Amino acid sequence: MVLSLLFTIDAIQVATYKAPFKAAGKNLSALRSKKGLTQERAAERIGISLKYYQALEGGVKAPAFVTLCRIRRILDASWNDLLHGC
Repeated sequence: MVLSLLFTIDAIQVATYKAPFKAAGKNLSALRSKKGLTQERAAERIGISLKYYQALEGGVKAPAFVTLCRIRRILDASWNDLLHGC
C-alpha cells in the first residue's frame, strides 16, 4: 500500500516536471516552422544532433542554457517566444 502510494506520487511529480518542456517544445516547433526550417536544418544550424533536436521539440528533454541561447539566436526569437507557457 505504502509503496503503491509513493509510486503514484512520483508519477505525478514526473508528469508535472515534464509539462514545461512540452510547452517549450511546441514553441520551438512553431518558431522553426515560421522560419521555414526543417528539423534537420535547424539542428545543424544550432549545432546539435537531429535526435536531440527532436527530443527538444517533443518536450522530452530540456536544453542546456547555452543551447537555449543558440536556439534563440538562430531562430531570431525572444525569450518570451521560446518560453511562453512554461
